[in-house]
Amino acid sequence: MKPFSTNGCTGFPDGTLNHPELWRHCCILHDLAFWAGGCERDRDRADLDLRDCVSNVAGAPLGFVLYVGVRIGSWSPIKIKSERWNHGWQDGRAEHTPLSAQDVETISRALLDAPPSGVSPDALDAFLARLRSLARNQGDGGRNCSAMHSEIRP
Repeated sequence: MKPFSTNGCTGFPDGTLNHPELWRHCCILHDLAFWAGGCERDRDRADLDLRDCVSNVAGAPLGFVLYVGVRIGSWSPIKIKSERWNHGWQDGRAEHTPLSAQDVETISRALLDAPPSGVSPDALDAFLARLRSLARNQGDGGRNCSAMHSEIRP
């Protein structure tokens, strides 16, 4: 697994002039989701969670703007390799591969060995707990791949 890294809200401000990192934690959680990967519904949920998180701290209009931006970016044929869904894996896996219990433990070890800055310990714990819950429900080979990032709030 590649080490997690983030640049905050790629190509967008992390906050306002008076509060320059107001919604940065929302973008970092979104980056964590992109790094870890999972199935397509997980990616959709990660984008919705970004929208909701930014809406909670800066208002619904701005949350919507960020959401539209990441969705448009997902349709672009030009991708920044280091920021694609599932980019934390070095094994060449398919883009929307459901996470296994072993994958989640690999992710957990990587994040516990080098916790990301800008994310509260509670938010990181919630992220990892949700991944573990998802992996327990993946015995169907991913056919019922449930949303992995709902209920995660910084």
